[in-house]
Amino acid sequence: LILIACIVLFLAMLTIFLFLWKRYQKMLTRQQKTKTPPAVGSTGFFLTSDVQDSTSLWEANSAEMYTALRKHHECVRKLLVEYGGYEMDCEGDGFLMAFHTAEEMVGYALALQESLLEVDWPVQIQQNSLRQAENRKMSAQLELPDLSDIAQRTSSIMQHERKQGWLPASAIFSGLRVRVGMASGEVEGKTISSGRVLLIGRAVDMAKRIGDAVKSGGQVVCPTEVLSELSDEFLEQTVIAHLGKYVLNGDADETGVELVSLLPHLLAARHGCFLPLKAKMQIGRSAFQSPNKSKDTTVVFVNLFKMREMCKEFDSPAKISFVVNDEPGTSSSSFSSKHSFKDGVLP
Repeated sequence: LILIACIVLFLAMLTIFLFLWKRYQKMLTRQQKTKTPPAVGSTGFFLTSDVQDSTSLWEANSAEMYTALRKHHECVRKLLVEYGGYEMDCEGDGFLMAFHTAEEMVGYALALQESLLEVDWPVQIQQNSLRQAENRKMSAQLELPDLSDIAQRTSSIMQHERKQGWLPASAIFSGLRVRVGMASGEVEGKTISSGRVLLIGRAVDMAKRIGDAVKSGGQVVCPTEVLSELSDEFLEQTVIAHLGKYVLNGDADETGVELVSLLPHLLAARHGCFLPLKAKMQIGRSAFQSPNKSKDTTVVFVNLFKMREMCKEFDSPAKISFVVNDEPGTSSSSFSSKHSFKDGVLP
């Protein structure tokens, strides 16, 4: 019995040691990534962030804004180490960062939005945050709490709401609102600025242009190409809204880029509160501009196999317009039909 007990104890201690060792190695890897940006020639993942209406906040509450910005910087940099990001530049309240993988970048952006809710912001900054909602006429979507009670919101209350897996509309904004733009692409070069490596490339410029297009703090926006780099498990933890296709300010051509807005499930209610993006032009409609439920809906398919699968979801007659091309499994024709697809029957 003593021998068996010793063996069990040894195995338990070995398991604990291996677990701690794995965590230690993972921490070292993240710290190394934080110190080293993606190499030239590799694929980099770039993120820009800044605070919405920071200029007016400084003018209204310079003392409390100084405290708020210090807390903002602490939150941003603490998470950066955890997700292995590299800080390329910081100017005022804006950051430019680089990541080695898409999941590290997107994971960081979503975690940042949640973490900012738990910061103990100065009272005046909290009040201004809520007034932004009222001034921008978002009160139709948000059930705003009494401003006099804002100081009573504590981290313990936030933790309780977090356990429910969601936050009510009155709690999805708190303190400084940070908008985020992201993009990915080849690292084309690098330079040294203020002792830091500053990566160069079209993807870096794209991240900046997307960040400039985001008007609402609390929103995270990236091209659809970034989604292809994310695992199914990761995507299941994310609420995604299609924003449409845009020609951004500063774009050299007008081919446009498809953009999406991403949020953790906890903050999904924010999707109904954001202002339209600021761009040269919008050339593709967003999910929020989709046809009204009372009207006929046009569904566009590019693959007949996928079309058959999706048609099974229709349980009532609908007017469907099919547009297909010459890809494998498709034909070059288009037609319309009013038909019930309850059994997946194609016309």
